[in-house]
Amino acid sequence: MNINTFIENINRKKYVLSTLLKQAFTMEIKSTQNNLTHYIEFTSNGAKVVKTIPINVDFYIEGSESYIDDVLMNKTSLKQMISFGEIKIKGSYRSFLKVDAMLKLS
Repeated sequence: MNINTFIENINRKKYVLSTLLKQAFTMEIKSTQNNLTHYIEFTSNGAKVVKTIPINVDFYIEGSESYIDDVLMNKTSLKQMISFGEIKIKGSYRSFLKVDAMLKLS
């Protein structure tokens, strides 16, 4: 998955996280093809991959690795992949809006 590229893109644009986040935000990304799970922590200082399982996950994305890559690289929108049934999410609508904004602005 292109998680590292996504994180680099987010970290290059520090204004994105500093304007969107007042506290830490954790996202879990799970590939249905190989059952790999990645955790990303976003703070106002930047984003990073978390190696240990966090206590609290604010937003969860599950889907095929290729569809997740398309969303992370902003080739297709998260909302579009959800409506097609290719990606499943869990989290509040507010969290969805934050993730959607981060994806679009990265």
